Order: sequence, then structure tokens, then C-alpha cells
Amino acid sequence: MTQLFMYTRERICGDQFLARQCLKDFGVPYTEVNLSREADAAQELQDLVGCLAVPTLLVADEERRPIAPPDPIEPTRSVRNVDRGSVISEPSREGLRQFLVRHALLVATT
Repeated sequence: MTQLFMYTRERICGDQFLARQCLKDFGVPYTEVNLSREADAAQELQDLVGCLAVPTLLVADEERRPIAPPDPIEPTRSVRNVDRGSVISEPSREGLRQFLVRHALLVATT
């Protein structure tokens, strides 16, 4: 069964606040993975997206294995709000909504 994970840090930023608020508004459950509290989380995120961008949302199995490898991204391109298949980092509200709908974690509304 797939789950939604959100990588965060102890120090809250606007993007993190927005993602939490959107997930609350949308009624979408998630598990938080805090880089400041989990020893291996930073390396896990680095391996997953190539940087420590938070928030990063991941659709994965119960053991945080992505449902598919993240789509590649050009080395010079920012990961901000780029849907890479199983992950999206620093999403906008609309980017997050589309990501959740595509993964059937949220019902599309018109």
C-alpha cells in the first residue's frame, strides 16, 4: 500500500508551512520525516532528490521506498515545484494538489 511521506526540518519555512496547511485542508494523511530528528533522513533525501530541499513529498511503500525512481532532472534546474513522478519538492498549492490527484491521494474537483 502506498503512503505519503513529507521530509521536513525542525526550522519551519514558508514552503513547509504551506505544504502542511494544504495537506490539512485537503484531508490527506501523511507521515513526517524530520531531517533534524532522524539520523539517516538527510542522506535518504539527498539520495532521493539530489539535494536537501524541504518540504519534499514522497509516494512510497511503508518502508519509504519510492513507488518508482524519481524522474531525472537537469543538473542546473531547481527541484522547486517539479513533479518528478514519485516525488515533488517545495511544491506550490496547485502543484501539490495535482501531485496528490495523480497519485489518487486526493479526488479531483472541478
